[in-house]
Amino acid sequence: MKISTKARYGMKAVVELALHYGEGPISLKDIATKYDMSFSYLEQLIAILKKAGYVKSIRGKMGGYELVTSPDKIMVGDVLRALEKDLSITDCGSSLLDNSLTCDHENICVTKMVWFKLQKAIDETLDGLSISDLLEIDLEKGNINV
Repeated sequence: MKISTKARYGMKAVVELALHYGEGPISLKDIATKYDMSFSYLEQLIAILKKAGYVKSIRGKMGGYELVTSPDKIMVGDVLRALEKDLSITDCGSSLLDNSLTCDHENICVTKMVWFKLQKAIDETLDGLSISDLLEIDLEKGNINV
């Protein structure tokens, strides 16, 4: 699995909105400039996040975007799934978690447990981190306090 530019840029935007949570709306132009992103691409990502219910827009001269809810209530996995749709490493790895797919070679596959454990670890990590957890990371000192 490789996380796309869409997910990486979308996460940066959500984190930036989280940094300013409760301070009022932030303009997309400011976010795009800070992270050297295409403004029009960022607009597309924000539209996805808005549709998913994580971001809202505020109109007017002092308008912009802000998170709908507190950053501690938004999980990294939920945001990534909104942007990526599918975070599966393989078809069979994720299907073992929800029993949705049966492989024709399931009875003789010796690798399915690897994919299952890897998918489970990824999902648990992403679903165990909130956006506010990301704000705890001290980049200058290299400390991750999660």
